[in-house]
Amino acid sequence: MPAASDLGRDVVVVPPAGIMDDDDESTWSPWPDLQPELAGMVFCRLLSHGDRLRFRAVCRRWRLAAWQQHPLPPALPWLNLDGRITYQSLPDGEVHRIPVPDELQAGGTVVCRGSFDGWLLYDRSEQLECFLMNPISKARIDLPYHWHCDDDDDAILPDYGEEKEGQRTMCFGENAVRKIAVCSPDLVAAVIAGSGVFFYRPGMHSTWLFASGGPCFARDIAYYNGKLYSISSDGELFVHEFSDSISADIVIGIAPQA
Repeated sequence: MPAASDLGRDVVVVPPAGIMDDDDESTWSPWPDLQPELAGMVFCRLLSHGDRLRFRAVCRRWRLAAWQQHPLPPALPWLNLDGRITYQSLPDGEVHRIPVPDELQAGGTVVCRGSFDGWLLYDRSEQLECFLMNPISKARIDLPYHWHCDDDDDAILPDYGEEKEGQRTMCFGENAVRKIAVCSPDLVAAVIAGSGVFFYRPGMHSTWLFASGGPCFARDIAYYNGKLYSISSDGELFVHEFSDSISADIVIGIAPQA
């Protein structure tokens, strides 16, 4: 048996096969060769939106594995810290600042009124303009600044602005918009504080429409399996179905209470 002092003198470190090529001294990483099934399992366990973006940026195989995960568990939200441009992501606690793009400020002062499922709501009140924008993809959805007012609506809806030719101004001020749901490219729904459910269909409507038959005072909305659900302030659940016609064709179903 050789002495301890002799050990290590003639030791040659041989890298595993594939780590180094004959003419390439760069270090090889095994992570891109991770099986798509395993990569998909890892991706589904990432709850931070930032981590999911980093995962997709590793390589083409990981990006493909991420795209194949359906349905994907929702990422944890970002908390708005200042009501404007500063957000904190969960669960890592990273602080992100998303200033209003310079090109948006060219038409007048733009204020961010809230964030909903990856969309930021911008309001340019002086020009009576508002729109949703995805800060990552830069996708934009222009929204009307008025809602259509029927005579029957006056008794149940608050007055957010002066009536003009059957229209009233929507309220996009501080803490007024409780939630906006982009159900599809053809349907956007909103809940306004102290009011019910409004919806807008791009290309079909020029104003928001009030979902008559739904809750007079809605607390929340959610889009699931092609239907819009809303819950009233007293706990009643409503189901909204929309047809392809221009008119507001809404079928309301009230779920029985337990």
